[in-house]
This record gives sequence, C-alpha cells and structure tokens, in this order.
Amino acid sequence: MKAKADKKLTQGIPVTTEEMFRGVIENSGIGIYIVQDGKFQYVNPLFEEMSGYTDEELRGENPLNFVYPDDKQMVREKAVSSLKSGTSSPYEYRLVGKGGELVWVLERVASIQYEGKRASVASSIDITERKKAEERLQEAHQELEQSEQKYRSLVDNINDGWLVVQNQQVVFANQRVSEMVGYTFEEGIGRAIQEFLSSEVVDGVVERYERRLRGETIIPQQYETVLLRKDGSRFPVEISVASMLYDGSDAVSVLVRDITERKKNEKQMLYRNRELSITNRITTAVNRSLDIDKIIEDALDEIYETGEVDACWLQLADYESDKLLLKSHRGYTPEMVEEVTEMDIGESMAGEVVRTGKPMLLNKQSIDVEITVQSTLAAGIHSLAECPLKIADKVVGVLGVAHKEVGHFTPDDMELFTNVANVIGVAMKNAELYRERGKAEEEVERKVEELQIANQQLKELGQMKDNFLSTVSHELRTPLTSIKSFTEILLSYDEDRETQKEFLTIINEESDRLARLINDLLDLSKIESGRMQWNSAEVAIPEVIKKAVNTTQTLAAQAKLIVDVGLDSDLPPVWSDKDRMVQVITNLLSNAIKFTSEGGEIQVKARLLKGSESDGNPDMVVVSISDSGIGIAPEDQDAIFEKFRQVGNTLTEKPQGTGLGLPICREIVKHYDGRIWVESELGKGSTFSFALPVAEKAEAKVS
Repeated sequence: MKAKADKKLTQGIPVTTEEMFRGVIENSGIGIYIVQDGKFQYVNPLFEEMSGYTDEELRGENPLNFVYPDDKQMVREKAVSSLKSGTSSPYEYRLVGKGGELVWVLERVASIQYEGKRASVASSIDITERKKAEERLQEAHQELEQSEQKYRSLVDNINDGWLVVQNQQVVFANQRVSEMVGYTFEEGIGRAIQEFLSSEVVDGVVERYERRLRGETIIPQQYETVLLRKDGSRFPVEISVASMLYDGSDAVSVLVRDITERKKNEKQMLYRNRELSITNRITTAVNRSLDIDKIIEDALDEIYETGEVDACWLQLADYESDKLLLKSHRGYTPEMVEEVTEMDIGESMAGEVVRTGKPMLLNKQSIDVEITVQSTLAAGIHSLAECPLKIADKVVGVLGVAHKEVGHFTPDDMELFTNVANVIGVAMKNAELYRERGKAEEEVERKVEELQIANQQLKELGQMKDNFLSTVSHELRTPLTSIKSFTEILLSYDEDRETQKEFLTIINEESDRLARLINDLLDLSKIESGRMQWNSAEVAIPEVIKKAVNTTQTLAAQAKLIVDVGLDSDLPPVWSDKDRMVQVITNLLSNAIKFTSEGGEIQVKARLLKGSESDGNPDMVVVSISDSGIGIAPEDQDAIFEKFRQVGNTLTEKPQGTGLGLPICREIVKHYDGRIWVESELGKGSTFSFALPVAEKAEAKVS
C-alpha cells in the first residue's frame, strides 16, 4: 500500500528525482497529508505519529472527522479560502488523536494536481507544547493581575494605615491613612513626615528613620507615638517600620494603627483592675476573721496601702448617745484623732452622710470649715470622701478617705470606696451569723454522721437478719426433712432390719446435726447476753487438741483427709473452759475438713510464744489449724468472723451450717483475753490461729 502511494505521489516525475522527493516527504520534520474528494489519499510518517493513526487507518477517511468539534467550521473555512485564493496562510486547530488526546496543529494548505485531478496538500506542525506554554503564561498573567488587584484592594481596605516614606517625604499612602489624618491622597503625597508628627515625638521618629536608612537595626521595630491630624488634633498610634525598595530606591514601609480606643480601654482596664484588686484584697482580708475589730483593722490596712490615699478612717454610729465614735484610722495626725474621737451625729460632713445615707465628695482648694473639722484643714487636706457604712439599709457608720491633692478623687473613686464600705458592712453583719452558722453546721454534721452510722448499722442488722432467717430456715429444714422422711419409711418396714438400722443411723446423725445447729444459736445468744456459764480452770492444750481430733476423725476419714498433729513439748496450760476450747478447735477442724478436697492434708500445731515484760505482754500459747483447701479471698477474711457470714453468695455455694461457728470461736477466745485470726490465699489453703495467755498470767484477769 505504501509503495503504491509513493508511486502515485511521484508519478510523472523523472526517475532520477523520485527517490529524492520520497526521501524528503518520508523524513520531513513536518506532518504532510494529501486530501482529494474530501478524503485522505496519503499521510507521511510524522503525521501518523502526530495523530496516532496509521496511513491505512486514515486513507479514505474525511479529515474533518479527526478535527475537534469546536474547530471544524474554522478549519473548513480556512481550507476553502486557501484553495480559492491560491495563497497559503497558516491556521491553528486541535486534532483529536487516536487515544482521544488533543494535539494543537499549525497547518498550511496548498492546491496541487494529483493523478490528474485537483487535490490539496497540507503541512502540519505539532505546536501542543507551545500552546501549553502560552496558556500557562496567560494564566500567570491573569493571576498576576488578580493578585495586584487583590493586594491593591487589601491595602486600601485594611484597618491599618500604610504609607511609604522616601527622602523623608510620603510617596504613597492608602485610604486608611487618609481617613486617620484628614488629608486626601493628593494632599498627603509629597508632604514631609514631620508635618504628621506631634512636636514632642518628631525628633525621635526622624532619628529612627535616618538610622534605618543607614542600615542600622532598630529595636523595637514596632512602637507607639503620636500623630497630628489636619485640624491639629493629636491621636496615639502604633507603628511598625521596615526597610523596602520603592521604584528602585531605598524607602521605609510604615504600618500605622490608631490606638485611641485601645488607650481608653487600657486606662479603664487599669482602673478597673485597681478597683477589683482593692475590693478583692479587702474582701479577702475581712473574710479571714469573724472578729469585727479584726475586720475593720484589715480593711483600713488595705485601703491605706493600695487606695492611693493620705488618710483613711472608720467611725461607728451610736444612736443611743447620738454620737459618731472613731473606731480606727490610718494617717491621722494626733490633732485629728483628738477632734474626731467622739462627735455629735448632727455635726460635720460625716454626720450628714449618716443622716442622708449618701456618700459625699469634696475636691476644693479651700474646704468649708462648717462641714469638716479644723484639724483636717490644718493637715492640708483638699480632697475628702466619706461613704455610709450600712447593715440592712441602716447606716451604722462612715468610711472616710482623704488626700492632700486638689481634685484627687473622681466619681469612679467614690464608687470604689462605696463598694468597699458595703463589703465591710456585710462582713460586720455576717460575722456573728458566720459564728452561729458554723456552730449549727458542726452540730448538723455531727447529727448527720450519727444518723449515717445508725442507718448503716440498721442496714447491716437488716441484712444480717435476712441472712440469718434464710440460712437457719434452710439448715433447720434439711435435717428435719431427713428425719421426717426416714421415719415415714421405717413405719412401713417390718422385716428388713438392715435397712431399718441404716435409716435409724441417718436419723440419729441428722438429729445430732440439728442439735448442733440449735446449740450454736443458743451458745451465741448466751454469750452476747452474758448468760453463758464458764467453767474456767487450767487447761492443757494437748489434751484439748487430742479430744477435738478424735471428735472429727470420722469426718476426716469420710473425706479421705489426713490430720497431722505437731505440738511443742512442755506447753504450759492456759486459763480457759476446757469444753469451750474443745468446741473452738473442733469448729476450726470441721471447717478445714469441709473446705479441703479429697486427698488433702490438715495440720494442727501448738507452740509457746514468749511475751515481752517491758511491754507488759504475757506469754501466749498459739494453736494453728492449717488446710490445703480452697482458701479465702482477702476481702472476705475479716467478714468470716461476723455472724451469719460464709464464703459464697448463694445457699448452693455455702457449706452446711448457720455461719455461727467462727463468731462463737471469736467470742470464746476473746472472753479469755485471747485473739483469733486467719491467713489465707485463694487456691492455696488457709491457716486459722488463736492465742491464749498462759494460766499463771491469765487467771487474774478472767473471773
């Protein structure tokens, strides 16, 4: 196909030049194609590369089918115009490549004869990268214009003024600066900076400006100064200065912020902080004490130290004598103290404050003698303020302050001292109430604590009662049920003696169990009520242990447990009730057997523990029963000695019994000046121990 195209392209050309033309077209750096009757007839390799299509794919296709839709009309018109005029002018359009990508093309079209018919030949250059670069350049230009507009708008609309100074003249100023100083932009440009500065700051500002131009580092770069408006009025500003280039020359950029409102707020804030500080200090001082005299002294100390006064005092009104009595003062001369120690309420400025209940302020060069005292004038006082001291709307005194400077006190000061007087009045009124309330609160807290303790005890007693009823009803019902059941069965057995014997044995055991339960209840009741009969005597611990082991031997054998006894030799006797000691050790052994699995081991030990004569501690015999059973959780180790308490949360988890065994043991041991305790770890067994004083030292203590 390619050879055919080459032949057509060079037909009529001498053979000597055919190779030359074919080489030029095939290797041209320009894309070339021929269109005849509106269809591709030939494309060279570079145009194939530009479009992504091969010569075979393009041949016979309409070239406009590969032009971007928005450019088709323009390409058609340009091609027709070039062919009609016989001139070739370049035009640009977008070629749609095989992969859908757009390729910008710069193209010229010329008319030629091809195989005896009119055709057009087009030469195309890929200008995609150039177009992209042009687009980027255009976007950058647009962004630059937008940026200039944005920053120009920002400069004109920021709250701060901005101006540029060059050769000590203003060469640029934004709208905000014009508004501040009252000059239009045209009026301000070209003026010397000295014209905008207050006289007291001009030298310093100009010096800083010149030093900055010399390249010196000026610290701080931001500082406060005073500017002049066009009408001559002054206003405070904060300026920030930086070096810059303006039209290629050194200049200074100045940001200007009007701080008039800030200065007002700072001044007001300083005063309010002072007021708050004084009020808080006085409030803290008067609240430190419930003593009225101490309240007054502390308040005057704070006023004199922080209130910017030359003197202060407090007078209390005695309505029975119709007198004002000087309670305390600071800064008074002896003459003033003598004159105001006791005054009639009907005289002086203080008396007027008491009568009207309103504060009074005097700021005069010459204070009227009729409303003040002679000693005040002699002390050089020219500013005087007195405020009523009120308790529940009743004036009970006067707080006074004085200063030698004319016009020293302002209405704000009067508000401050009136508030201070109110604080003192409230503190005085509440001082006694605080004391009474404190006593009442202490009594209430004590009663509440007693009620809480009593309530907790009631809850515990209620819980103990519930546990007792639940446990005892279950434990009593079990042997009774067994006795009842086996008795009924025996009534129907006449001949089987072995069965009768077995059932009678069970009835006997359950009867013993029932008796033990009832005896436990009776024993604890007798111990707590003081009705227990104690048969006290010297008791040999080895003998007691032997009897208890023999009593529980059958129970241990049934559980397939070994009971190992290890006693120190020559154990001294203890002073106790032998039967009760047997009961204690039997209970502890029974518990050990109940909570130890088959094949476990139980150890019974007894030893002598020497006491310390210097501390008055007697010699003790310590008996310990250890098992390899389930152990007891730390949180349960104290509770198990309480009545009706057992390890476990449900009846099915609890072993048989009322939960009274350990409490009875504790009461018996306690009765003989002994103590009982447990050491245990879950899963590793328990050791219950009790200690009793030896007989020679215990006998005198136990009746």
